[in-house]
Amino acid sequence: MSSRIIKNLGSGLLAQAWTVLLGLVALPVLVRGLGAEHYGLLALSLALIGFAAVADLGVGRAASKFIAEDYERNETGRTERFVRTSLTVSIVSGLIGTVVLLLLSPVLARRVFSIRPAMQAEAQLVFALTAIGLVPVLLRILFDGVLAGHHRIALLNMTNMIANTLKVGLSIGAILTGYSVLAIVVINVAVCFLHAIGLGWYTYRFFSGRIRIAFGWDQRIARQLLELGLISTLSWVLANVIFLYADRVIIGMFLPLAMVGYYTMAFDIASKQWYISSSVSQTFFPVFSGQSVTNQEALGQSYIHAAKALAILVTGATMLLVVFSRELLTYWISPEAAAHGTVPLMLLGMGILLSCYVTIPYTAIISASTRPAVCAAIFGAAIVVHVGASLWWLRLWDIVGVALAFAVAYSCVFIASTWWVSRNLIRIPVSLLLRRCFAAPWMAAGACGAACWFLVRPLIHNLAGVGLAFILAYLIYLGLCVRAAYNEEERRRGWEIGRGIFRATPKSLVVARQER
Repeated sequence: MSSRIIKNLGSGLLAQAWTVLLGLVALPVLVRGLGAEHYGLLALSLALIGFAAVADLGVGRAASKFIAEDYERNETGRTERFVRTSLTVSIVSGLIGTVVLLLLSPVLARRVFSIRPAMQAEAQLVFALTAIGLVPVLLRILFDGVLAGHHRIALLNMTNMIANTLKVGLSIGAILTGYSVLAIVVINVAVCFLHAIGLGWYTYRFFSGRIRIAFGWDQRIARQLLELGLISTLSWVLANVIFLYADRVIIGMFLPLAMVGYYTMAFDIASKQWYISSSVSQTFFPVFSGQSVTNQEALGQSYIHAAKALAILVTGATMLLVVFSRELLTYWISPEAAAHGTVPLMLLGMGILLSCYVTIPYTAIISASTRPAVCAAIFGAAIVVHVGASLWWLRLWDIVGVALAFAVAYSCVFIASTWWVSRNLIRIPVSLLLRRCFAAPWMAAGACGAACWFLVRPLIHNLAGVGLAFILAYLIYLGLCVRAAYNEEERRRGWEIGRGIFRATPKSLVVARQER
């Protein structure tokens, strides 16, 4: 791996580890401070902004791909037209989306979701405040894409750390001083505005003297962005909005709001694995984009590096979540949370593990083949499985059935996307890919998981014991993976990545400025 990839990946893992730590601190405070119903309302607010982000129309990700291609070719003449046209689309579509959400807020609160009458007025206000945060969310997506196209990923990771710290710190402060869900939503919206403004300022300074950051319109560029962006948006909506939030919407329509809270609590814990997968996929997106037009052989090697690194990092984390799910919920949240959330957490942990695996073929298809319709087709079929199974199993097993449907549907996505990439993009047989990237993590996780289940779990009686078991078991798992999955040369490269993580400190901000 190049030093640039190591620095970007290292800073991403550092930022995501910090975000996980923040989540570990915040979740019990939010669940206990808000209660199951209001925490469920907060979950619906986050789901709503996830759905609304479709207003981006995919221009941020499309701009990132084209800018990355120009960067690899040392041809940046189109960058200004991409940036200015994308900025115009994002602002206009964001304002339209905000108005639509404001108009829909009463309908969502009073007719769509199963919210008791006493909370409907509060829910309507929560949804309206959420709508106001749409424009900065779209701008952040755009500036992320523009800067990622020039490999300013270390900088993006640092700003994400700052934004997440502000959100969590201010939210905890609001809960401890007696404020409720409205204050949390206001804090999230305000930090989104600050984050977008900060990224916009840095983008302006980064390109100063080379391109102008302003509104503009180029019809040919707009067509190019929208041709890729709209299909990418459809794929993104299916994969990251409908697929990921349909379960909570279904639960909110048929079960009490408290069940949304319990399910979301389990989902939030399991989804911490995404912080790892997002670091890897964000690092390799511009790499795949550039190599797809310059070096197909290098693209295949990069794909294997990415898939193996991701499999090793996330498989052990899932194993620990499954093994210690009841103890984690009991001592971290409450015995009541454990009673409702243990089995959903196990199933969601497995489903989200598969979703993490999917991020590498998904990123490769979007960035390297420029065929987002493939992802849209795969996720469209999987959503039918997800929604159909959720509605069926919801009546049998409540939220456990919905969690099972999520895991089953993502297994279909993993199989289909991995097969397509191996057949059409990198030309490596699926069986060989599984042996090189997944066999060692699966065997190491199985061995460590069995030992923890039978030998360690009976000895845990408090949260400190859970934390110590997580750390020690994960380190042992990583040691087994390193020995089984990597040869001596690859272990040396892994050591370089490890050193890169510790070098990916705020000093990266200075380096990024010097490389400008």
